[in-house]
Amino acid sequence: MYADDTKIWRRITSQDDHWLLQRDINSLQNWAHHNKMVFHPSKSHVLSITRAYSMNRSVNFVYSMNETAIEYTDIEKDLGVHINSKLDWSHHCDMIYSKASQRLGLLKRTCYFTKNTKKRRAFYLSQVRSHFEHCTIVWRPHSETSVEKLESIQKRGIKWILNDIYSSLRDKKRYFIACKELNILPLSVRFDYKDILYFHNIFYDMSVVTFPPYLRRFMGSRLRRSHLDDLSMISDISPQVPQNLTSSQTRCSGISKSYFYRAHILWNKLPYELREISRPSVFKTHLIKYLWTVLNDHITSSDS
Repeated sequence: MYADDTKIWRRITSQDDHWLLQRDINSLQNWAHHNKMVFHPSKSHVLSITRAYSMNRSVNFVYSMNETAIEYTDIEKDLGVHINSKLDWSHHCDMIYSKASQRLGLLKRTCYFTKNTKKRRAFYLSQVRSHFEHCTIVWRPHSETSVEKLESIQKRGIKWILNDIYSSLRDKKRYFIACKELNILPLSVRFDYKDILYFHNIFYDMSVVTFPPYLRRFMGSRLRRSHLDDLSMISDISPQVPQNLTSSQTRCSGISKSYFYRAHILWNKLPYELREISRPSVFKTHLIKYLWTVLNDHITSSDS
């Protein structure tokens, strides 16, 4: 339960699991009746989540509440994040893109009189980029196309902040330089930043969330060729590579897109002296400096 949202779930492997989930719904109704509350069937939905390539809707169990059938849905909004039956975040990214684009357009129409760069920057961060901050560890895009689509909003925002709407930021070097000038991380780097911050909290036991069973701390001796140390995390499972593809053509599987798998790779790439900082505020400051350093190195290397 969260605020006025209530969710119940069960892993379905047989017909009996459907009946067990219906029993849970009935128990929830009895609880609500005892506490003089009412659940509205019209506001309730069933979302079947599966990684299978095909799903036959005709065999779906008909769940009911107050003798009213509960409708199935393909997409459900949960605490601001749109979840679909495949756990694919393309729809949510499209919604974020649309909302951020509308907010940026509103800023341009209503704040045209403001020419001060600092004020425009503050408006952009609070009204536009804030939409890219909510639960990014869950929905962050993985394909280059999706990232570029969201990044295009920030490029338009940066041109508005700098009052240089006719310049082009398609070139990555020019875009990174503009981000550095305004002290605004590119969205792709910002997503990494949010991933690492949350991972740091879990690593130092400052979160109620714990690591999944397949992720554990490296306990072996430090090896130069593997770059692993006592602050590194290793995964007992790895993405499967289709046999008909070469290593350079590897497709991402579900595990490679999951938060913990991608975050542990980002974590292991950090310098040892950065990972050993346990205080969140100090780690946050040093992480920002490190990410800007990496970005500056990228800009410098592109010049040579």
